[in-house]
Amino acid sequence: MTQSQLKITNPNVFRKLFQCLAKFVDRVHFDVHDDGIRIRSIDPHDFCYVDLALRKSFFEGRLPTRKISFGIDVEKLSKILPHLASAEQILMNIDEEALEFEATKKWRMAFRIGYLKEDPYDLPEPKKIFYDASFEIPANEFSEIVNTASSVSNEIDFSLSGDKFQVQAATGNHSFYAEPLGKLRLEEKEPKNISSHAILSYLKTLNPLVSESGRVRIWLGNEKPLKIDLEYSDKGVFSFSLSPKREQIRPKKERRGTSLPRITVTRFPEFLLYLANCPAGENVGMLRMTNLETSGGDYSRLGRMLDFTERIRGKINLTKKGEQFVSLYKENINQAKLFLHRNALSKIKSYKLMIRCLKKKPMPPEDLFVEINSILKKRTGMKVDRQDLSTLLGLATWCGIIDRKLALYYFGKRGERNE
Repeated sequence: MTQSQLKITNPNVFRKLFQCLAKFVDRVHFDVHDDGIRIRSIDPHDFCYVDLALRKSFFEGRLPTRKISFGIDVEKLSKILPHLASAEQILMNIDEEALEFEATKKWRMAFRIGYLKEDPYDLPEPKKIFYDASFEIPANEFSEIVNTASSVSNEIDFSLSGDKFQVQAATGNHSFYAEPLGKLRLEEKEPKNISSHAILSYLKTLNPLVSESGRVRIWLGNEKPLKIDLEYSDKGVFSFSLSPKREQIRPKKERRGTSLPRITVTRFPEFLLYLANCPAGENVGMLRMTNLETSGGDYSRLGRMLDFTERIRGKINLTKKGEQFVSLYKENINQAKLFLHRNALSKIKSYKLMIRCLKKKPMPPEDLFVEINSILKKRTGMKVDRQDLSTLLGLATWCGIIDRKLALYYFGKRGERNE
């Protein structure tokens, strides 16, 4: 039963919004209420927190009086929207089980997307951040600065010293520098030197959305996420908070042995569910074609590390333990998560060490990285790199053992768990 039917007033902006999101997040959380629609997500590497507010004026029609919340695979949604671009009218129908888009051209077409069984981004409210300064610049100037800086580096620095504002990007002895000729209207809360930085590939991804906005507001703070607000007339605000973490440049090397896979952990259950429907196993090439495997075979490797999968005559098969996980996942997701967590504790030493460290005290990823490697160095002489730690945190987050809030991790907030 449809609880709400909304006409999208600007399908082009709606399409750009989700096609941009699909480039760096895989799933999004919707909160639908009578004052509008809020959409949130975090990219798999914890570099970008997304918070989109679509006001009532973005739609025509009646929003539900009772709040409806659900998760959507944004990649599926982004693939549908181009087919609706030339429609005379697009309606969005919301019910208890699925999100449906109805388009009218010469034919009436409808695309229906079921809600996720497990919604990883139904997050608590992030901590309120008190920024040191903010300012607005025209959207076209912002895009030009971003595009120019990206020709030099993949990181950009914004700095403010007194009334002097500048933008810099550098790689080795190659650099870019810019400052406004006129005076910016700064809203500075504290008279001090302020510096923020961001990864340019994320900002470049937003260019199609920036072009739909009149002005861009930038929020700065030392050791704080760089926040970008895109105001779309009176219909919505698209906010993106970019982590102050620096991008880690990893040397290219063959991925093998005991190093951890480079994966989006939330897709791992989908990989196992697919294999459950292949009693004779599946070729790695076919798994890659269906976007269920990476070029390096990382999902298969994680499956082998956990004793969930095995390779037989060139095909990937589920083990008995893998079949047990899939059966639990279909019947009780929480039991499946606990099963995966306990298996990771017994199979992956660095995972067990991470959980023990977080049990002692909550700490941000950088402190956790130092703590784990200090212990490993004393015990084994080995270490875990930052990407490996990101995979471990992803596993524990999906299992519900730790919670995530814009790259801040803390243990056992939503109920006590036993190791």
